[in-house]
Amino acid sequence: MSVRVLGLALLTLTLVGCGGGDGAADSARPTVVVTTSILGDVVGNLAGDEFDVVTIMPVGADPHDFQPSAQQVAQIGEADVLIANGGGFEVGLADVIESAEADGVPTFEALSAVETLDFGDETHADHEADGAEEVEVHEEEAHEDEAHEEGDEHEEGVDPHFFTDPARMAVATDAIAKFLADNVDGVDAD
Repeated sequence: MSVRVLGLALLTLTLVGCGGGDGAADSARPTVVVTTSILGDVVGNLAGDEFDVVTIMPVGADPHDFQPSAQQVAQIGEADVLIANGGGFEVGLADVIESAEADGVPTFEALSAVETLDFGDETHADHEADGAEEVEVHEEEAHEDEAHEEGDEHEEGVDPHFFTDPARMAVATDAIAKFLADNVDGVDAD
């Protein structure tokens, strides 16, 4: 009889040791969902061990035509907070982002924190002194480039590619840190 009890005890201990637990440790950390890999890197560096970061678009994905999976849509809807680029950059995620925000997921668009540039403003100003002919040629090239970038329609002509400018990226990073501190329990602004 003692062999049976010992065997049952060992089986019980083995099963308990293999169990997944109650998940309390997993759910203790907030989840921040970000749309792009660039923002994922920024938020990951800010996160430390204070929260989990889920990046929707993998490195190399084209944000202009990316379509989320059903699992990614669920992750966005279940996020504690959502951070997006904004400015029409994530065309395929626009409805999902809007839906999550309407459902109460605190959402931050990084573009809202930086000085925006209109498409073409810099280029046209650079060429004003070069004569009307060169400006006209450049405008034709710009329109050809636009034709090659299907789905690259952005809100009101605003260039959402702020992350290519280190100064504007630094401003966005500070704003993201403040947003996280204000909206994620247990996150310190420092």
